[in-house]
Amino acid sequence: MGDAGNTPDFLVQGITYLLPKSQDCQDLSKYRPITCLCTIYKIYTACIAEKIYKHLDANKLLAEEQQGCIKKTPRAIKNN
Repeated sequence: MGDAGNTPDFLVQGITYLLPKSQDCQDLSKYRPITCLCTIYKIYTACIAEKIYKHLDANKLLAEEQQGCIKKTPRAIKNN
């Protein structure tokens, strides 16, 4: 088993690709890493996130200022 406790290694291991941010491919600081994880991992974490969200919402633990986390708030709204 991996560092994630009881989570199997295949579930949390991904392939990381370095994508260039610009045409300057000689400078390593001009790359950004992208890690591709398996679909099962994405489904697994989405289910956990949904359970956590429901708990926080039911117990009124989400601050209204955290609009990015609140599903009822459109993401396009920005209050400055």
